[in-house]
Amino acid sequence: MLNELAHNPKALLGNRLQCPEKVKTTSILRNNGRKGLIRFLPASVASIFAVWCIVLWLFGNEWKSLGVYYPLYPVSILIDKGSDLLEHWVINNPRTASHHDWVVVDLLDGLCYLVCGTIWYYLIGLGIRALWSRIRRPQMITQDGEGG
Repeated sequence: MLNELAHNPKALLGNRLQCPEKVKTTSILRNNGRKGLIRFLPASVASIFAVWCIVLWLFGNEWKSLGVYYPLYPVSILIDKGSDLLEHWVINNPRTASHHDWVVVDLLDGLCYLVCGTIWYYLIGLGIRALWSRIRRPQMITQDGEGG
């Protein structure tokens, strides 16, 4: 027995190497589906948009609507409608509104674009990550260590 193990160390595994059904049930996934930098893609894309939105909101008043509205184009239509409703809720009569009311509307408008845009880009990142893991299927590792 020891002599057989010395010449053939795979003999410890028994019939597992000869029976493909048992190998497939005891195999593990390489890369676990999403290891690597691709797992950070949704948070990275959402963070880049959030920083972009905050920088435009703080420093680029004349570029704010252009720099935030068009990158969010399909969703920005809904955000714009929602912010219009919010503006009419905060300010009943635009002629008698104070400066403070307009600042509050600007803050809430920027917050709507920031939150909704960050969620939108996070969902885009999730979609790209799911597509990437569909294209790049993980390889199966069998008991003898070779990919299959």
